[in-house]
Amino acid sequence: MSGTTIKKRFFFNVYRLSHFMEKPKSDFPTKDSLITFILNANTQQRIELEFLRDVTREQIEEALMQGIEQNNADSDLSKIKEDIERLSSGFQDEVEKHSTLTLSRLSKKELNVFFNNTLVVETENQALADALWSIWFGKDPIVNTEDLVQNILVN
Repeated sequence: MSGTTIKKRFFFNVYRLSHFMEKPKSDFPTKDSLITFILNANTQQRIELEFLRDVTREQIEEALMQGIEQNNADSDLSKIKEDIERLSSGFQDEVEKHSTLTLSRLSKKELNVFFNNTLVVETENQALADALWSIWFGKDPIVNTEDLVQNILVN
C-alpha cells in the first residue's frame, strides 16, 4: 500500500481512500515528483474507497465530477461526464456505510471499476482514467496526497 487518508466534508468522515501500487524502482526526491510518476506511469495501480457513512449515488457522481472539474479546468469534460454517469449507474441508489468502490488501473488506459467487488465498468478510455486519478493526485487534490504516498516516500 502506498498510503491511506480520510476524505472529510464539513465535520463528517465520508470515505477512507487507499492507494496501492508496486514500489517504483527509482527513488523520488520529492512528493511532487512521485505524484507526477503516479499520474503518468504505465503501471498497475489501485484506489480503494470505503464509505464511512451512507451516501446517495447522486452525491458520489456529483463529487467525482466536482473533483474532475477542479483538476481539469481547461478540458472538455462532456464525454467524461457521460462515462461518470455510466460508472455510477453500477452503484445502488443508496450507498451504505462500508460499501467499497475500487478503481483498478491495469495500464495507462485500462481501467476496471468495481462496486462492492462487482465489476461495473471495464474501459480503455485513458481520458477517464486520467480524470479519475486527477481527483486525488491532480494539481488541486481533494485529499491530503502526503498521506496517500507516505509509504513510498518513507521506504
